Amino acid sequence: MTAVFEHPTVAGLAQVITGGGAEAPAPPVVPAGRDGRLPLSFGQQRLWFVGQLEPGSPEYVLAVPVEFGGVDVAVLGAAMAAVMARHEVLRTRLVTGDDGVPYQVVDPPAPFALPVVDVSGAADPRRAAADLLEAGAMAPFDLAGPLVRGCLVRLGADRHLLALCMHHVVFDEWSVPIFRRELEALYAALRAGEPDPLPPLRVQYADFAVWQRRWLTGQVLEGQLAYWRERLADLPLLELPADRPRPPVRSNAGAVTRFAVPAATAEGLRAVARESGATMFMTLLAAFMAVLGRHAGRDDIVVGTPVAGRGRPETEDLIGFFVNTLVMRASTAADPTFGELLGRVRQAALGAYAHQDLPFEQLVDELVTVRDRS
Repeated sequence: MTAVFEHPTVAGLAQVITGGGAEAPAPPVVPAGRDGRLPLSFGQQRLWFVGQLEPGSPEYVLAVPVEFGGVDVAVLGAAMAAVMARHEVLRTRLVTGDDGVPYQVVDPPAPFALPVVDVSGAADPRRAAADLLEAGAMAPFDLAGPLVRGCLVRLGADRHLLALCMHHVVFDEWSVPIFRRELEALYAALRAGEPDPLPPLRVQYADFAVWQRRWLTGQVLEGQLAYWRERLADLPLLELPADRPRPPVRSNAGAVTRFAVPAATAEGLRAVARESGATMFMTLLAAFMAVLGRHAGRDDIVVGTPVAGRGRPETEDLIGFFVNTLVMRASTAADPTFGELLGRVRQAALGAYAHQDLPFEQLVDELVTVRDRS
């Protein structure tokens, strides 16, 4: 990623690629054997641990709505089953062994039960469908049981909503367009009596989990840890002034506030990003850090942010949970201009991206001696 920013032309990138000097590439992800227990990925292990800490929490249940017009229920159910047959992770359960160590169990392909709920007679069918989806998202999963469920909501004669819920341990935001694209392709093919149009997957999510645990060891692991030890030394606690005390244990109660950024403001932000050789994310992060620093009265600002975690080409077309958390740290010391602050944030982000493979929980184990659930 850093090379792309340092050489923002095709000619410059060509020199980087042909000139060598890059780090040794990681080995490719390849199919792993299925004759033993399949380990969890580090991300799955993180969510499994949270599940043991807070059993019954719906915090990691994802709602995935897919709209259809007129629909053949039997064909749609078959298309769902085909997607789940294609992606092992959607048939995966997390089971804990007698030794207390969790592992993946991949169930064989099976039909997908798709009940139909008719809300076409409701005063507001869309509101009724949204309520059904929200209720589904508030129902927790047992990680040892099936981790995908759903129903087809009939809004009208030619309006349907496929309301799916999945546990985050088998699905992430990157997975959503993959899932929708493949479901629609398979539904169209099945309805027309045509063969499966999708190319076979080279690897499955469990193969990535095996690869990740084999690769992230020894010098690779130590190199990642060394960067973060230095980067996050003497980490400050960012105390924001609040009108209520922080509860001793953080709850998952919350809300969403939606707002629109005026077009002129958005274009101005894009212009600032272009002039600074930064992304829109870096630009907004710098602004967010400036606000946090002012309210907390600090000039050393630390923010956590999710990253897709799909640095391998083999993972681009896989459904699954690849997300990691990165720590962004920047300083507002010496009263910088916004452009100067953005430069610091840009440098911090590029460094974090270059060392994003270290699982967040391993970073916490390494650096955090006192845990605080607030």
